[in-house]
Amino acid sequence: LFMNLWQAVSKKGVWDKFEWTVKVDPDAVILPDRVRDHLKPFNWHSPQFVENCNSFPNSPDFPMVYGAIEVFSKEAMQKYFQLEWKCRQM
Repeated sequence: LFMNLWQAVSKKGVWDKFEWTVKVDPDAVILPDRVRDHLKPFNWHSPQFVENCNSFPNSPDFPMVYGAIEVFSKEAMQKYFQLEWKCRQM
C-alpha cells in the first residue's frame, strides 16, 4: 500500500521542490510551525528520516516518529526513489 503511495508521489514530481516531505495519517493533526521548529537542527543535505516516538524516553534520540507522521529529507526521497526496486523485491 505505502509503496504505491510513494510511487504516486514520485510520478507527481512535486516532492523535489521542497526540502522535506511529511506523510501524515488522515486521523492525525500536525502543526506546521512546530514541525518546522523540530526540523531546524537537522542537516538538509543528506538522506534523513526524522524519528518521533515516545517508546524510548531515556534515549538520546528521544522523541522519535513512527506511524501517524513520518518526515523525510529531499535527499532521503531521492535515495528511496532510486532504490525502490530493491524494496519491491523483498
